[in-house]
Amino acid sequence: MLDYHSHLSYLRPSLLTAAVFALCLTMGVTPAPAEDAVESIWLNESSLYADAVVVHDQALVHSGLILPIGNFGEIAEGDFKAQLSQLGTNIRRISQPVDKKHHKVLIRYHLASEEHLNYMNGEVKKHAGPADHSRPIPVMTLVVSPLPHPEALVGAEIIFATENQYKEVTYLPTFLKEHRLTVLPRGRAIYISGQLEKGDGTIETARLTMEGLHKTLEHIGLDASHVVSIRTFLDPMSKVGEVDEVVNSFYTGDMKPSITHMEWKTTDSIEIEMVVFAPDDVRIEGADSKQSVQHFWLPWLTVSPVYCRWTLVNSPDRIYIDDILAQNTATHEEEIHEIFGKMKEILTATGSDFNHLAKATYYTTNAEVSKPFGQIRPEYYDPEHPPAASLARVQGIDGKSNSIAIDMIAAPASK
Repeated sequence: MLDYHSHLSYLRPSLLTAAVFALCLTMGVTPAPAEDAVESIWLNESSLYADAVVVHDQALVHSGLILPIGNFGEIAEGDFKAQLSQLGTNIRRISQPVDKKHHKVLIRYHLASEEHLNYMNGEVKKHAGPADHSRPIPVMTLVVSPLPHPEALVGAEIIFATENQYKEVTYLPTFLKEHRLTVLPRGRAIYISGQLEKGDGTIETARLTMEGLHKTLEHIGLDASHVVSIRTFLDPMSKVGEVDEVVNSFYTGDMKPSITHMEWKTTDSIEIEMVVFAPDDVRIEGADSKQSVQHFWLPWLTVSPVYCRWTLVNSPDRIYIDDILAQNTATHEEEIHEIFGKMKEILTATGSDFNHLAKATYYTTNAEVSKPFGQIRPEYYDPEHPPAASLARVQGIDGKSNSIAIDMIAAPASK
């Protein structure tokens, strides 16, 4: 059994499940250094979870989707607790190549059902003890989605911050080939909105969309070697193996970006987004190093006032905002306004604003919220500065009554 107690002295060590939760949710490996390279921000002093994490000039290691699988690729036998325990073990093992001073800044959990989501939330709140704001705590997203392995009940994708220096996109070794770790070096980053090039079914759409994304890279002045992370929203999840083959075919050897998959409620289709490294020696048309973040469109795709096609983050800092949910609202309109109101508070607390959003992910649980969401966004977004974005209708999000959740990456208002 892992010695979680040495890291989690405030937990009852007999509660393995709670320890695994806390390991995944609340722990970096060491306290933040004196210069506060990673800071957690709370709007509520009693909150267990951070509202945002600010990362100052660090390399960012993106994992693929981590599953509760053993050394030979088998899913952990037993119930949800057994899988969660194996997932905790895998997270610890995967974090070892990063470095001993890394911090988890974002954890996105994929759960097979709302029952598992509610169980996980309940156990964390029951056993995690009082809020500890003395060290960085990651932001967290909980989404209900089938997992790529049909027997898996839980998975996680993680972003780590590390002081290590990297000059180029680097692929760190992991104990299983199914688990990837890809480094976004310090410096400029690009977030490409989800794209969808319609084909005949999910697989052809995946191929055409990957071609479109690589056309985008070429337009910017980059190539496959600069891609750090890929996220797909697909239907059905049963085609994930074929999708992986399509995505991997665009990359050579072991130089493959981390990949995560989430099922969305559509019909036999897929949307794909990217995180990309932009080296300082690559000239990007329109880039202005004096601006913290810039928003761009593509000449062959439609222009929207509520999302751009790609963002260039020139600032060395990143702001990761926890998935934002409303509380006890009566209408979709009230829910959306409350979310954006809270987002404004968080942005102000982190030194950012609505003009410096880099990447948004919108999770909805029904079709009815889409219309008011489209109508309300222009009240908050400047049409010259909307974030890159993806929107996916999923099976469930945190909170039974919620129909929409937003997680966001931003940059400081001043570089």
